[in-house]
Formats: sequence, structure tokens, C-alpha cells
Amino acid sequence: MSATHQLVSSMISSSSSTFLAPSNFNLRSRNACLPMAKRVNTCKCVATPQEKIEYKTKVSRNSNMSKLQAGYLFPEIARRRSAHLLKYPDAQIISLGIGDTTEPIPEVITSAMAKKAHELSTVEGYSGYGAEQGAKPLRAALANTFYSGLGIGEDDIFVSDGAKCDISRLQVMFGSNVTIAVQDPSYPAYVDSSVIMGQTGQFNTDVQKYGNIEYMKCTPENGFFPDLSKVGRTDIIFFCSPNNPTGAAATREQLKQLVDFAKKNGSIIVYDSAYAMYMSDDNPRSIFEIPGAEEVAMETASFSKYAGFTGVRLGWTVIPKQLLYSDGFPVAKDFNRIVCTGFNGASNISQAGALACLTPEGLEAMHKVIGFYKENTNIIIDTFTSLGYDVYGGKNAPYVWVHFPNQSSWDVFAEILEKTHVVTTPGSGFGPGGEGFVRREHLRGMSQIQAALQMKSLMELRPLGNTGLKVSAVGFGASPLGSHYGPVAEADAVAAVREAFRFGINFFDTSPYYGGTLSEKVLGKALKALQVPRSDYIVATKCGRYEEGFDFSAERVRKSIDESLERLQLDYVDILHCHDIEFESLDKIVSETIPALQRLKQEAKTRFIGITGLPLHIYSYVLDRVPPGTIDVILSYCHYGINDSTLLDILPYLKSKGVGVISASPLAMSLFTEQGPPEWHPASPELKSVCKAAVAHCKSKGTKITKLALQYSLANKEISSVLVGMGSVSEVEENVAAFTELKGLGMDQETLSEVEAILEPAKMELRPLGNTGLKVSTVGFGASPLGSVFGPVAEDDAVATVREAFRLGINFFDTSPYYGGTLSEKMLGKALKALQVPRSDYIVATKCGRYEEGFDFSAERVTKSIEESLERLQLDYVDILHCHDIEFGSLDQIVSETIPALQKLKQEGKTRFIGITGLPLHIFTYVLDRVPPGTVDVVLSYCHYGINDSTLLDLLPYLKSKGVGVISASPLAMGLLTEQGPPEWHPASPELKSACKAAVTHCKSKGKKITKLAMQYSLANEEISSVLVGMSSVSQVEENVAAVAELQGLGMDQETLSEVEAILEPVKNQTWPSGIDQKNEQSPSRATKFNSSLEPSVVRSRITK
Repeated sequence: MSATHQLVSSMISSSSSTFLAPSNFNLRSRNACLPMAKRVNTCKCVATPQEKIEYKTKVSRNSNMSKLQAGYLFPEIARRRSAHLLKYPDAQIISLGIGDTTEPIPEVITSAMAKKAHELSTVEGYSGYGAEQGAKPLRAALANTFYSGLGIGEDDIFVSDGAKCDISRLQVMFGSNVTIAVQDPSYPAYVDSSVIMGQTGQFNTDVQKYGNIEYMKCTPENGFFPDLSKVGRTDIIFFCSPNNPTGAAATREQLKQLVDFAKKNGSIIVYDSAYAMYMSDDNPRSIFEIPGAEEVAMETASFSKYAGFTGVRLGWTVIPKQLLYSDGFPVAKDFNRIVCTGFNGASNISQAGALACLTPEGLEAMHKVIGFYKENTNIIIDTFTSLGYDVYGGKNAPYVWVHFPNQSSWDVFAEILEKTHVVTTPGSGFGPGGEGFVRREHLRGMSQIQAALQMKSLMELRPLGNTGLKVSAVGFGASPLGSHYGPVAEADAVAAVREAFRFGINFFDTSPYYGGTLSEKVLGKALKALQVPRSDYIVATKCGRYEEGFDFSAERVRKSIDESLERLQLDYVDILHCHDIEFESLDKIVSETIPALQRLKQEAKTRFIGITGLPLHIYSYVLDRVPPGTIDVILSYCHYGINDSTLLDILPYLKSKGVGVISASPLAMSLFTEQGPPEWHPASPELKSVCKAAVAHCKSKGTKITKLALQYSLANKEISSVLVGMGSVSEVEENVAAFTELKGLGMDQETLSEVEAILEPAKMELRPLGNTGLKVSTVGFGASPLGSVFGPVAEDDAVATVREAFRLGINFFDTSPYYGGTLSEKMLGKALKALQVPRSDYIVATKCGRYEEGFDFSAERVTKSIEESLERLQLDYVDILHCHDIEFGSLDQIVSETIPALQKLKQEGKTRFIGITGLPLHIFTYVLDRVPPGTVDVVLSYCHYGINDSTLLDLLPYLKSKGVGVISASPLAMGLLTEQGPPEWHPASPELKSACKAAVTHCKSKGKKITKLAMQYSLANEEISSVLVGMSSVSQVEENVAAVAELQGLGMDQETLSEVEAILEPVKNQTWPSGIDQKNEQSPSRATKFNSSLEPSVVRSRITK
């Protein structure tokens, strides 16, 4: 196999970003032509004699221009790229091209340019022509930053629009009567500008060189530094270090040899240091670090590859005063005249940006950009090294130089483009010494570098159980080819399959169910179009499930495989799956379907037998009832992904059976996509909600959750192949890129952890409830909605809601005979009974004293009330019996009559603990200070611990000192902090309602839910045992539990919280009236912030803002 064939068959996407010199091809050469479907308009740098023109001037053409070999080569590269796109219109071309940068210019630099641009619009700040040599502050900064201690001053520096431009100006200055030497290979502008100036002879196609140029050979054998003893004397020596294209950096000793050589010969060195900041070795960054260099050398440099100035254009040239011509005239004076004549100085705005580059902040920013690009080098080096290629450079420059032995650079270019869709530039473009090499730059984003290095050898093949098959880690799910998710043109399907196979995917899965047999038909055509041996790919199809329904009979199975083989244009399939067996009697699958598949296996219509389905228990049921080795493969879907990894639990069992494992749908049937799942997706609302939150989180970080989810599934090597639906070339390439990145860099563990935290079912925290010994869930189930208080709730929905709450760890349920006229208690009772769990597994609180008909805190009514509540709840006891909204009764009656009655009920075992509830905070101290310690176990306060009102905080130390447990209800302030707003009867002031509405609107404008924020705010305080939230649907339960999980994993959205608090600040801690005038107290008009320093008997409420 040729080296290039090894490369492309390994799917290396190589790139070379080159500034090309004369090459070994000619536009007129037959070998340079590519077949094209139609003519492609291309740029021509050299007019061909065949062109017909109607009018000719009398001006003779510069004869030097005709010496150039096919111009600057990029037009030809562009032509070939265009031709390739005509041939492969769906191909995603990876073009690392001319070596342009992709990282944005750091803001510290663009800000300086923007400021300068704005100044130009003012009378005070406007400036026209600047100094031709460049702004003095910039030249001073350049001298101080790059040449400190080297004897270079600001007057030696000429600021320009780039090093490449200065090289051409230098050639004009030197004229046509000089001789030149260049490194071979080297930056082609040195040669091209020399040719244009007439310094060279004709181009010799036999040796691929120009006459009158001294080519200083730089090879791996001489460490890419020329043997100067073999170099003839020339006037000008072009030398680049770190070198473009080889990436080699000259050592101090080597540069001393070069300076001595120039002195001996009376030559001038044009030293190109455009990549000096990339240097990591202790090699000279400047030629002027070599003693005596100022007498024989000048230096060009640029910000292009340091700060992303390829489009801004800003460079400089250093010409010391000591550099003299043979007649003693300073070279710098001539260059100054060239600059003044042909150049009006660099842009004021560009110079402002350059000056910002040289500030401490700018230098730090540039080093970060350079560090980013240098990290990418390792990917390229490791890739080609692993394939056995000789790789050079990369350590001290943004270039890697790769050798392809025994092949021409243009052959490498053509084959890589054809088979990997990657545009490169042949190494021969840098001179004859570049033949057989390709230069690759890493001045691209990491994703582009990774995409460019996708290779077939990286597509891991994993053993499939005991079958002996080795399947690609990424499997091609062909359901989209049946237009299952939208129309897919046949040509696109064929191209997608070809691209998948080219990238090393060898496993293709389909079914007669997908698209009503269309998937099989299209896949068959695509596989045939590959024109490769049948043994090169593995095909699985299915039976039993069809567009018209399910049929697992032996007769239908036999007919099915015959039809499938005809559609697939195959003699056999590698795996025949029994499709979604949970839709049939598993006993029938065992007794009839699988024996039919065994006969088909004996007849060689399939090599192996598999079963598929969603529930995991179906596999063990079947496998335990058939002889060992009967089932070769199982295909499980939606059970190994970020949200659900339960397949892990049965992997040891499957391995013990020698069964291969294929996992499908790592995106959970589109739950993990930005477009979201289809409407029919059977997931619960809560699961959809948290998956949507995970997708949004990834999007906010600029991360694709599709890639993360796929990588998560691919990382487990016990799963032989992960099937991913693909219907286009771009989808194939994206999936392969994800796998390549996984192998090279691993997963984004930080984002994965964040997503897992969002998706993790909340481990519902249990908090101690005062001195009761009870541990209640942080989220308490407020059962008032079950009484249809806020709208009708069906019994089935109520039962399902309570079941889901209990499943997710909520163990505390609160109700009252007042809610829905006793309906809440009835519904809750039925739901709890349906749980069929021990009574000790949940905690129930109900209330007494407040009823639909009014308030009655008498001992007689309290006693009767609990008997009725227990009957409705179908319980023998409640855990907590609250005296409900005591501010509506005489507090003295509560103390002297109601609580003693509750104590008797506690002694009788009707309730385990006693509580009191109400809105005004002073009622709690009034009662607690008048009953024996330990009499009241719990208080339930509402609307006093939330974003708008947190006055409960002041009471917490007092309650703790009494050993009383604290439950807080209504974190949404009875509807104030909801998008639908409070009910009309809400007693809050207009000012409070208005402020809360503004807070809700603000959150909505940011795409945030204030309900979640408000709830998390209340939950965050661990001194509050439980936060009661009204719930009447599964989705509400799951949404609330998800809020807990997010709080535990990621914390609150502190930014939005601060903004909301600022909006609510004018009405902070404002509340509303509740209760009746108390005999021994001045009844408060409005309850306000609790002042614990006051005597309980004189605690008053004041309206505060």
C-alpha cells in the first residue's frame, strides 16, 4: 500500500496552509487537469496565448512576469476545490488553506482600535497622513518589547502593513542586479518577488528551480539548517526562523554561523521572524541576539499570527543604522525613501491595535491565542506519528511538516482531496526541497483540527459477543433513509452510506418497518453502489414489526426475510432481529419465532439471530428459555444514555451468555436534540422538561448535547456498537467527528457533570422537624389542589400525582378538611392507600378549626374533626394535627381550650404531634409563650419566607430555642410570583402586586421561570424543615423535584435572583391583614417584620417597605 493510500484509507484529513512558490505543475499540463462536469471560472494570474482579444495596446509586458510558474498557485487549488464540489455536492470541505487564523482578535486589542476609529470622527481626535515610518509610540513599544538590550532603537523600526508587503518593498529597493539565496523549502514570496524584479534567470523544469537563485537545501538530515560550506556567495540571503514551512527553529550556534557567513561574503540577511513568539526552546527570537548581526542583517515581523491580524494588517521591519551598502550608504535611508514613495504608512487604527498588543494585557491575550493554536499541534503530530509518518516542526512554530515518501506532493494533494474532502497545498509549492512533503498548520479551531484528522483507523471495531464479527463503534442506523423523519433523496442516501463506509463505519442496521420498506430499498442501492466485497460490511435487518402491524408467526418471518433480501439486493444478512418483541407474547417468541429464525440461519439467509425491544426484562425472559447460543445479539434502545444507563445492570448477564450488545438511540429518540422530541414521544412531561433544560444548558455553553450524548454512549466498550440514525453526509461526518474527539481528547467532563446534575432524579433531602424525631422531605406535598380548589382534578390524576411524588422521595403530605370541603382529604386518603407501602413510610399532616362553613376551635369540634379526617384519609392516626389559621380565633381560647384538646388526642394516639398555623408571625410567640414547653411541636407559616418576604428569618432562632419544627408554605406568595398572577381576591396591596408582576415579567424576558427561582429560594434555607407546594399533576411534581435537583447540582441563578430582589426591594417584607381583633392585643392592620426584641405580649405589626 502506498503511503498516501495508507493515509486516506486511515481517513487522515491532512491540511497544508502554504504561501506557495513555483511548483512542479503547469496549468497547460495535461496532468494538472481534472475532469469537470462543466467549466469552472477560475482566476488566472498568467494570461494564456489562446485567449482572443479584440484590441491590443502598444505596451510590452514585463518579461519577468512570464517566468512565474502558474502564478501563486491558490487559483489552481480553488479550481480543483470547485471541481471536487461539483463531483461531491454534499461534501463538507475542510480547507485549512492559506494559514489564516480563526481565533477572534482579543477584546483588549479591538477595543483600542474601536476607540481610535471613534476618535477619527471627532475634531480633536482626527488625524490624516501619519509618519511614514510609523507612529513613534508604537515604534518605541516594539523596540522595548522585542529588542530590549539588543541595540535596536525606535528609529531603526519601520511600521508597515505586513511582513509580506515589506519583502516586496525590499526587493524594489535592492533592484534587479542583486543575487539571492533562499532556504529550500521556504516562504514562496521570497522567490516570486525576486522573479518579478528580474533578479533570476528562467525556470528549469528539470530541476524545478530558477536560474541565479542559490537554493540552500534544508532537510531532516541536516536539521533543516543549510550546509553553508556548500552555499555560494549571494548579495541577499532570505532566512526564516522558526521556518515556514518546516517549523524548524535555528539555534544560537546556527545563527552565529549564518551571521559569520554573511560577514565573510559581504551579504545582507533578510531575517523573517514572523513566528518568533511561538518559540518554546531557548533559541534566539531575533537575529539581533547574535553579536554583529546589526552589520549584516535586517528583520521583518508581523502581528498576523500573534493577534489574528491577518485581516487587520500590521507588521514591521528593523533596519539598523549600522547596516551599510558597499559604498557606505545606510540601507535604512534607502528603505525610508521606498516607504515614502510607495507607502503612506500603516492605518492609524491598525497601529492603535498594535500598540494595545504590546500592553501587559495585550501581551497576555496574545500568549493565550498562541497557546490555543499550539495545543492543536499535538493532535496533528500524534495522528501522523501513529501512522508511521515522519513528522517535523510544531514545537516552535504553528506548522507541522509531514513526509510522504516516494510520492509527489500533487499526487498526495489529489488523493487526499478525493478521499477525505480536505484541501491541502503541496509541499513542492515551497520549492523543490518540499517535494514529497505536505505542510499542515494548526491556526484553526479545535473542532476543525479534529475534523481534519478524522481517520478510518480511529473508527474502532469491537467484537460482537461470540459471533466473531467486529462492528464499528458507531453503527449506521438506516431508519432515516426510509424518510422516517423527513424526505431523504436517494442520491443523498447513497452519498451518506458511501461517506460512512469511507470513514470506517461497517455496520448498517435497517428494518422493513422503517419507511414501509423504503429504508431497506435505499440501503440496498447504496451498499451496491459501494462496489466493495460483501464481507467488508455488516448488515442487520429485522422481522415481526411492519407498517401494517406486528406478526411474529413462523410463516411471516420466513416471508419477511425473503422480501428483505430482495430489497437489500443481498444473498444473506449478518443479523436478523426479532423486532420489538414486547408487543407479542414472549412465550410465542420463544416457541415459534426463534425456531423459525434458527431454520433461516441453517439456510444461510442470516448468519446470526438477535432480539430487540425497550423493556430490559424481555431479554432475560427469552434468553433463559432458549438453548445457550441461540440468541447471538440483543439490540436495546434508550437504555444507555446520559439520562438512562440501566442497560449497565444487565451487561454482566448478557456477557455471561456470550451475547453481543448493540445500543440504539443515544439521543433518547430526540429528547437530546435542539428541536426536541416529536409530539408522540411517550416520555413523561418531567423527563421532557429536564432534557429540555439540559439541552438549553449545553446550548448556553456553546456545546452540542447531541455530541455529548453520543460520546457518553460510545465510551463504554462493553457495548459493541451504538446505532445512530443518519440520513446525510453532514450527519455522518458529525458523528464520526464526535467519536474521533472522544478518542483523542475525551469527553467534556465538566459539561457532562452539569448535565447529569440536571437530569439526576433528586435525592430528596430529609430534614429533621424540630424535636419530633420526624424527618420530612424538603419539598412537602401541599394537597389543597387535590380538593379541586384551583380547578377540577380527576381521582386517577390525584393518585398518579401522589404516587410520583412518593417515588421521587417526597414523604410529607399536608391537607385539611377546609380544602375543597373535605375533598382534599378524601383524595389524598385514596392515593396514599394506593401506594401499598408501610404507613411509617410517609408523614401526613391535617388540620382542625377551619372548615368550609367557618371557624370553630372548640374542644368538641376539634375532637369530632379528627375522627372525620381519619375516616376520610383512611388512616388510624395522623403524624401532625395543626390548629388551622389561629389568628381567626381567640388566641386565648387556642391556648386554654383548643391545644389541651389536641393534647388529649395525642395521648389517644390520634395524632403524634401538635402544630399551629397562620399568617401573622406574632401569633406563634403569643401561643408558645403561654403553653408548657414541648406542647406545640410544629408551626406552619405561609407567605413569610420567599423572595418578596423573608420575615420568618427573624423568628427562626426563637422557634429553634423552643424545639419547634418549622414548615413554610406558599413560596409563590399565594400566586403573586406566578405568570398567571394572583386571584382577584388576593389581599396584597396594589403596590405589592405591581412589583411582583414586574419581577415575573423580568424573569420571563430572560427565559427564566420565577416559580422555580422562588421555590429554590425557599428550599435553600436548611433551617426550614419543609417547603409546602401545592401539587395536582405528575408534571408539577416532576417540575418541583427537578428544581430541587438543579438547586443541589448547579445552585440558584444568582444573577436573576439579584435582579428580582432589586425589583422587589421597594416592597420587601410587605404583607397583608389576616385574622380578627384579639382581646388582649391591638389587632395589627398589617403584619410586618418580626421584632424578636419586643415582649411577646406587645409584638406589633407595622407596615414597612
